[in-house]
Amino acid sequence: MAWRDNGDSLPKRSPFIEEPRIAPATRPEPSRRWLYLTLTILLLVFGVSLATLLVAEAKTSHFQAQELSRYSSTLRYTLEPGRSSQILFPQHGPFDQRLGYTLLPEFESRLNTRGYEIVEQARFTPALLDYTRRGFFPPYGEKTQAGLTIEECRGDTFYEFRHPQRQYASFEAIPPVILQVLLFIENRHLLNESTPYANPAVDWPVRRHVKLTPRRHGKLTPP
Repeated sequence: MAWRDNGDSLPKRSPFIEEPRIAPATRPEPSRRWLYLTLTILLLVFGVSLATLLVAEAKTSHFQAQELSRYSSTLRYTLEPGRSSQILFPQHGPFDQRLGYTLLPEFESRLNTRGYEIVEQARFTPALLDYTRRGFFPPYGEKTQAGLTIEECRGDTFYEFRHPQRQYASFEAIPPVILQVLLFIENRHLLNESTPYANPAVDWPVRRHVKLTPRRHGKLTPP
């Protein structure tokens, strides 16, 4: 350091030439090429796996049958003595209206006013009760023929009515011609033994084989 007359100090200069400081070299950013390539391969593998799973599910309905069967096992009811507070009656539907199921609460009320009592009635499980409250139809074995039978005290039939009045006694009794005609109209692959687990409600095989061809007026019709 050099000193001034007034006591202030001056910076001491070096006899050597000072070079300017060089900034440290920056490292090049790693290439993202491998990252993009890896993501592309993963997306391709995921897409192929998903497409394979969907095609297999459309043919076999394996997961649908597994999960729906597991859920349907909770939709139960029990028949217990007395009137039930855990039951819901249908309010609409052509099948329920035709067979009078929508009028069951009215029939029950009219019979109670005439001195009749409910001996036994179904109790829904909580799962079935929640299922029907959402507007779904409770699962049950639908009757191909319904009606009313009134018997007297000795067990003799006093009145009997069936709807429809005629029906086949069993599936084997249906003539093959009628069976083939119904399958041709409704679903030709319904009784296909190669896909025994296919879901008839989701008709994937029929949709897959339908080809649309253009016709006049811009309409699309199956060939």
